[in-house]
Amino acid sequence: MKITIEIDDREITEAVKATVIRNAVQSVEEKLFKDDYGNYDRRMYRDAIKEAVRETVKKNAGDIVDRGTAYAGEYIGKKGLKKMIDDGTI
Repeated sequence: MKITIEIDDREITEAVKATVIRNAVQSVEEKLFKDDYGNYDRRMYRDAIKEAVRETVKKNAGDIVDRGTAYAGEYIGKKGLKKMIDDGTI
């Protein structure tokens, strides 16, 4: 019995790329987190991520404060109004 399947070359290429990338990522994860130095490497990686997040937050602090202030004002207003209604103040 002979079965022939036609598969597009692009599909094969994408599948190979995905497999190679997945294997590379898995290898890096194993090297970082599963060897004798895993805890040290994990801490370095975590610290690098924290620093990147801090820098991003600092760069966008004004926008974050503006959005947070608007949300907080709206939230407090709703909660305050509900409390005043519940207390019978209004």
